[in-house]
Amino acid sequence: MSIWAEWCTPCLIEAGDLAMVQQRYGSAAFDIRAILSAGMKHLDLAGARQALAKTQAESLPLWVEPNGGKKIALAFAGTSQSPYSLPCLLLVDRHGVVRGRSQGVGIVTN
Repeated sequence: MSIWAEWCTPCLIEAGDLAMVQQRYGSAAFDIRAILSAGMKHLDLAGARQALAKTQAESLPLWVEPNGGKKIALAFAGTSQSPYSLPCLLLVDRHGVVRGRSQGVGIVTN
């Protein structure tokens, strides 16, 4: 899962790369989801898809936290130093357990 926001330039750059990975390796056993959280423009699904289209990432499966909410970012992309750090990539197994996390630069594993 990729937690991103439309104001986050590194998120948008990363989205293009993730779309290529999804296109090449996506299957029933491997899937990349883009989750818009902490958005400042309060985008709906169409608006989020349009933002991703700027980096050729509009094909990514997409979820949008309603009304510019940031509960997902706070819950999964937070650190002790800041409420959240984007972009945030989560490696989630088929049972819903987060097995790895990358926030900005570097990787932290559970």
